[in-house]
Amino acid sequence: MKFCNKYKKPSLFIVGNVSMFSLQLNMEINEKSNYTVYVYNSAEDALQELQSIQPKIVILDSFPGKGMNGQQAIIAIKSLLPEVYSIILSSNNDADTAIDLIKSGADSFIYKKENVIEEIVDEILSVNSNQFV
Repeated sequence: MKFCNKYKKPSLFIVGNVSMFSLQLNMEINEKSNYTVYVYNSAEDALQELQSIQPKIVILDSFPGKGMNGQQAIIAIKSLLPEVYSIILSSNNDADTAIDLIKSGADSFIYKKENVIEEIVDEILSVNSNQFV
């Protein structure tokens, strides 16, 4: 039987090329939420720790670096941890891309534009308020 420790901070994964964007996102999440944040350069790196850490949320770039693309990564992530809430970020604002990623298991699609970090943090806070910790 698995017990939930209500005092343990929930965790969140950011998967994509470690860049100024991911570092700024990490800082905003740490400032405005109670998540422990893990940042990975690739989906393969994140998948190695997914089951042991069991994050509540995964934020994934549609092109997360070397190896898998976002669609392949979300399928792999959801196969290992189906209940994780997944947010896909993309520089491509194409509706077909968004639909394909949602069909592959993404819970949310966010177009990378100006002020996107604020939108991502709002989504995280919304997810957190709608789930039991």
